[in-house]
Amino acid sequence: MNGDSLVDLDLDKFSSFAKNKKNLINLTIIKNKSYKSNKKLSSINVKKNKIILSTNSKYMNSGVYFVKKDFLKKISSPQKVSLENNIIPDLIKKNKVGGFIHKSKIFIDIGLKKNLKLAKKKLKLIKKNPAVLFDRDGVLNEDRGYIFKKKDLKILNGVPDAIKYLNKKKILVIVVTNQAGIGRGFYSEKDLNNFHFFFQNKLKKFNASIDNFYFCPFHKDAGKGKYKKDSFFRKPNPGMLLQAINEFNINKIKCLMIGDKLTDKQAAYRAGVKFFFKERRSLYRQLKENLKSIKL
Repeated sequence: MNGDSLVDLDLDKFSSFAKNKKNLINLTIIKNKSYKSNKKLSSINVKKNKIILSTNSKYMNSGVYFVKKDFLKKISSPQKVSLENNIIPDLIKKNKVGGFIHKSKIFIDIGLKKNLKLAKKKLKLIKKNPAVLFDRDGVLNEDRGYIFKKKDLKILNGVPDAIKYLNKKKILVIVVTNQAGIGRGFYSEKDLNNFHFFFQNKLKKFNASIDNFYFCPFHKDAGKGKYKKDSFFRKPNPGMLLQAINEFNINKIKCLMIGDKLTDKQAAYRAGVKFFFKERRSLYRQLKENLKSIKL
């Protein structure tokens, strides 16, 4: 992705399109309404799913690419090269570049200084995201105390269906979990990350995915070394929730949290998020009812 632009692209559709094509690289293109910063890729078109250079076209590169591994050989030059000015135009001429046209309501490019002020105004207008925040142990998986081993993971009833449902609805799925076991020395941050990676792979079998895991390893009394401190990120403090809200541009009005402890409820209250205790039934069934309480 280009680092100085933002576009509302459906990555699932784009990746499905690109995976079925034999192109060395696939571009996402949108209608060019006002940007003229790139002379070579601001006038392009698509013919039979291939990019062509066209001076009369109203399309432009939106800055998101799907590349094959062989493409990396093209940019292994020790000299400085431009992806858009040097490499892609040459590959277009060789008929090796695919094109995915998508309708975009949002496109911000700050490649030019004059666009920076415009970008600031547009960013304020971007629709914030809906989200569901989950505690982990006792909500998504069985709580067996300081879980970090793969063999101890037991996903609770209705969890894959609940997460898959949220994925389809384009509602973010965020986990916020206290992990004092790290601070106590029972396991490491690497162990926990590996466990969460394993958790994700289990969910993938159900076509479900968690967008991010936030964890707090600190404990003011039992923590050891650098982990012994009173952290704003440890629930009942709202640090993890507020970090997720900020980093994922979450709309609090369209957000709720499900947890199983009073500290979860307190953290949600302090973050300004609606809260529900986990019930003794399928998470999927509970979630569909809970979602009625927020404006989606």
